[in-house]
Amino acid sequence: MPHAGMLLLTLALCAPSSRPLVSEVFYDAAGDDSGYEFVELLNPTGRAWPLAGLRIESGDGAGPARWTLRWTGRAADSIAAGARFVIGGARVLPAPHAIATLDLQNGPDAVRLAWPDGAVEVVGYGPHEFAEYACGAPAPDAPSGSSIARVPDDAQHGSNALDFLVLPPSPGRANRAARDLAWAAGSLVLDPERPAFGESALLRGTVVNRGTSGAAAGEIVSSAAADGSAEPLAVVRLATALAPGDSA
Repeated sequence: MPHAGMLLLTLALCAPSSRPLVSEVFYDAAGDDSGYEFVELLNPTGRAWPLAGLRIESGDGAGPARWTLRWTGRAADSIAAGARFVIGGARVLPAPHAIATLDLQNGPDAVRLAWPDGAVEVVGYGPHEFAEYACGAPAPDAPSGSSIARVPDDAQHGSNALDFLVLPPSPGRANRAARDLAWAAGSLVLDPERPAFGESALLRGTVVNRGTSGAAAGEIVSSAAADGSAEPLAVVRLATALAPGDSA
């Protein structure tokens, strides 16, 4: 059973309540990272928050207490209620609210927010040996070209592993759209594979709800058309409701 002091340390490293938090970290661009890295903050509260004096630090998980300052909020920096604030390199699009050379490490490493009043938040990624580099269990280590992002954007379950997923980068935008339905990659199969001219065929596939909101029965409609034709060959309305993450 964990010692009470260990539990308090873990909680202290998670996002403090009722203030902005780290919603996304992009630290490993495909190819050269220079100018593409960013840290996105989200303000889930109902009031604007000043960012003056806020520190973003990069943690090197190879050893204890290896934190390096990467950015400090200026007097003019603030984040509106419900808004996002992106700190990143000059190549980030759309342009960040604050330009900074972050030089974030690939996992197992971490990002830390240090507020002027002493509150901290740590987001760790990759398997860590030292508890100071994560809130609870660390998030997965994202492959090149992907970021780690909260889903939903304000998720706070007491663990980086529970709050963050590997997703395409989305600086300044929602990490996962409310409505996002798609065929599962590689799931479409035609039977028979090469039907004779004029004969029918059966197309099977799996629809996945990748969004954060559910889809009611009958809401999901899919159609198939021949190349160069606007007239559908078939239209299917899914009779099954899909909760977020479900498939049919």
